[in-house]
Amino acid sequence: MRRTFHIFYITPYSDDNRKVEEAVLAAYQKAISLVPDIDFKMTNVTNVVAGSSLTLDIIQQIKNADLVICNISKYNPNAMYELGLAHAMNKPSIILVDNDTTVNFDVASLRYITYDPKSLPGNLVHHLAKVLTLVVAEPDDWKFNFANSIKKETEKTKKTIFVSYSHKDTVYLDRLKIHLKPLERKGAIQLWSDTLILSGEKWKEKIELALDKAAIALLLVSADFMASEFIISNELQPLLKSAESKGTIIIPVVVKPCRFLREPSISQFQAANDPINPLCKLSEYEQEDIYEKVAHRIELAISSD
Repeated sequence: MRRTFHIFYITPYSDDNRKVEEAVLAAYQKAISLVPDIDFKMTNVTNVVAGSSLTLDIIQQIKNADLVICNISKYNPNAMYELGLAHAMNKPSIILVDNDTTVNFDVASLRYITYDPKSLPGNLVHHLAKVLTLVVAEPDDWKFNFANSIKKETEKTKKTIFVSYSHKDTVYLDRLKIHLKPLERKGAIQLWSDTLILSGEKWKEKIELALDKAAIALLLVSADFMASEFIISNELQPLLKSAESKGTIIIPVVVKPCRFLREPSISQFQAANDPINPLCKLSEYEQEDIYEKVAHRIELAISSD
């Protein structure tokens, strides 16, 4: 049975924000195709019928909304006030903020989406459309309350470590997990590999989400790794872009002889071991020493944030 999902969009109205609104509208249209059993309906302040009190009409729109999307760039007081009303009414909300705006302490603990105003629509359309599908599925996850705020703080301190590897090199992944287990137990990291994908889940979407969250990426490099079209196109390329744009730390571990040193895209990053002495060539003691160095390097990286 189809149902209607009402979205109320809050934004400061100016020339600077017209492109943002166009991106939001495009994301809204894309979400319609992604969730075929939902009829999305979006309104904003320009759709509010003029009456005795515009503020009361806006309050009614927020009250009737299943979701509020709010652009708080430059901290427009009207937008911030209306976002506060949405939070007070316990409405699911998506916050947008441009990367030229310094996010202050009262918003920093909230979940928000940043965008580059110079490259709109950029990836904002794709990202926001995907988030809309998540809100439809789990609206309570997008409400503001104390419990969610604490959860957000926990997620901020726990760093996602993404492991990119060939399934033919699983034995090295398994041993690496052992050395990183103490950091997982302390809640300092979440070690992510495709072994966490459950049967029936949308595996490519899961990988994309993990890549987006990754603070550190471990590359278990071998000839099989280098030969994998999927790894190179769908994991390595996004990680290299994240290293440039977000400062994602890349740590290669050369596990078998391969052309690592002849691949500038990855050899620019300091490997955990001497590339001419891959793990498969080392004794058990020497391999364990390399795993410990990787764990220590990660521990230093997350403690310096």
